[in-house]
Amino acid sequence: MNGMEGVFRGFDIATSGMRTELARAEIVAANVANMHVTRGADGLPYRRRTVVLEEAPAGSFADALSRADHDAAIGGARVARVVADTTTPFVPRFDPGHPHADENGFVLMSNVDLFRELVDMSVIQRSFEANVAAMQAYRAMLQSALQNIRA
Repeated sequence: MNGMEGVFRGFDIATSGMRTELARAEIVAANVANMHVTRGADGLPYRRRTVVLEEAPAGSFADALSRADHDAAIGGARVARVVADTTTPFVPRFDPGHPHADENGFVLMSNVDLFRELVDMSVIQRSFEANVAAMQAYRAMLQSALQNIRA
């Protein structure tokens, strides 16, 4: 890294965190929108989805300090993949009039739990706010550094 290239790195990292939270919010919205889907293309109810995050690119802050290529070592976060929740079972509901009911009158419902999704959305909101606060703190730090340089 040379010159001014790394000056805005703090903004880049916070922005990557905000992007990942936006992706998570979109998945939560899709989960809520599809929570009543009892039969998809595969013949099964909608399966809740979650986002798996990873560091982008891989490396730790300590590694970055010991390497010449700082930009490659500290990159923030990114969405690695979106996965279906296969550990939470579908919920059987007695509804003999439903078109997807079995011979006993039970319908398999999605494994989406509205309260869990609301908690996830609350966590997403708090994380987004933390990234905004980090950006504001980094901005204040840069302003202070500029004022010290001018003095």
